[in-house]
Amino acid sequence: MQGLNRKRIETVAAVVAVGHIIIAFTHGGPVAVPDVSAYLSISQWLWGGVLPAELPYFPGYGLLLAPVGFLSGSALHTAALIMNAGAAGLAVLLSARLVRRLGGSRELELVVALVAAVHPSLSTSARIAWPETMLVCSLLGVALLMSHGRWCGAGWLTGGMIVLHPRALVVLIAALICAVIASRAKRLALGLGPSLLLSLLAIAVTNTWPWTRVAATGNANGGTSFISTALGQVVAVAGSTAGLAIIGLLAGCWGYRKSQISIVGFFIATSAVGMIVVGGWALMGSSRVDTILYGRYLDPWALPLIIVGLATVQRVARYRYIWASAAVSFLAMAGSWYGVNATEGPSRRIMTLSLGALWKLFQGSYGYTLIGATAIAMVGIFITARGTHIPIVLVTVLACSSIVVNHSHLANVGRIADGQATLAPLVPNSESCLSHDLSVKGYALWLYRLQRPDLNHERVDLQQSQNLCGRYVIANSEALSNCADAQNLGVEPRGDWILWEVPVDGTCS
Repeated sequence: MQGLNRKRIETVAAVVAVGHIIIAFTHGGPVAVPDVSAYLSISQWLWGGVLPAELPYFPGYGLLLAPVGFLSGSALHTAALIMNAGAAGLAVLLSARLVRRLGGSRELELVVALVAAVHPSLSTSARIAWPETMLVCSLLGVALLMSHGRWCGAGWLTGGMIVLHPRALVVLIAALICAVIASRAKRLALGLGPSLLLSLLAIAVTNTWPWTRVAATGNANGGTSFISTALGQVVAVAGSTAGLAIIGLLAGCWGYRKSQISIVGFFIATSAVGMIVVGGWALMGSSRVDTILYGRYLDPWALPLIIVGLATVQRVARYRYIWASAAVSFLAMAGSWYGVNATEGPSRRIMTLSLGALWKLFQGSYGYTLIGATAIAMVGIFITARGTHIPIVLVTVLACSSIVVNHSHLANVGRIADGQATLAPLVPNSESCLSHDLSVKGYALWLYRLQRPDLNHERVDLQQSQNLCGRYVIANSEALSNCADAQNLGVEPRGDWILWEVPVDGTCS
């Protein structure tokens, strides 16, 4: 029976990986720029590309793709999505193993594998060439190593996570706290020290510590407050998990003290709390409405928290956490709503994928989406008094709906991006720099950078008669109207900008 269950889980993981590989070959262009182009530029740099100055994205994801960094921009993007596909399949296996280590039944093991297969934190993040899927795998891996008492290995993996994304700092702090509590600090340090040193070295060599972004955070400036941005993340994860993540959060934080959950649950919960705090601090001050119902930062913790929540509900008296979880969800909703007057404009869909179906259903309305997410969380929490079946069904239905909505949206964005940097090959190899006028959308520079990593790419202001860095510039149709000698080399099929060749010395008079 155990062997049959394992084969079923492995089949689910294989289907997930193959499905994402198929998507990888039909993806279109990057759907999150500059993030995607920036991560991939590290791989291209290792093969002779120009490394962007003061790149504010950690190099770990690009380093994983180093063996294929010689590929063209489009092919490298495909390779990144194939790597994500493998990571998504691995995360399914790790999720099933973890719930088993926390005392879950064999049936629950299979259920968790199925939930992992469809939850947007994997099913959608794997569609984007950024490190979210790797963060999920790493977080599950550290938790599993801790559950087996392999603290040295947990230290190695924790230190290695730092090079993927600054968010991993909260994982490091949580791991240190847990190691001290479990009297395993020395064992953790044996692995953590060398891997952390290597991570910091990679960050230093690539000059990718986000100094500018860090300096800009923590200042409200009349925008959203820390309370609304921090608690908005809680609502997002509560809604996308039908409240199971909130039960897992409380069980992990408090259950360990009463020996109801292992140190693993405590590690997952405390690192999630750390991410809520850090995420709230990083997002405060923004005027975008999605920052008070933000999903991306906390999404890597969604599956681990679901696992802790399900394992807890199966083994512990359910009423113990129901009312506390409901109260947390309601207060989080109120805290998120508190910041609505400081926002304006539509949400950025790429950052709200965990609730993609709700945003689509309510046509981008923040208020209705907030109420819908809270309602789903409340129903899921209270219904656990009768078992976990209905919350699991709620999670699955919402996740499957979001898969359709999210992948449709990302496919459209990818098709558009595919037709916005097609002129890059027309710039001769003898050139060293391509200028990008302010009349063109900022993200276009990163699309061209992905296709031509051998060039420097600089922003210029032609309206102020700023000199170009070379003889070629991306600008709109009117930017060079005073330059009679400028030659129009073509218009992008899905953009309103043109590749211009200007006279020698890059000047127009």
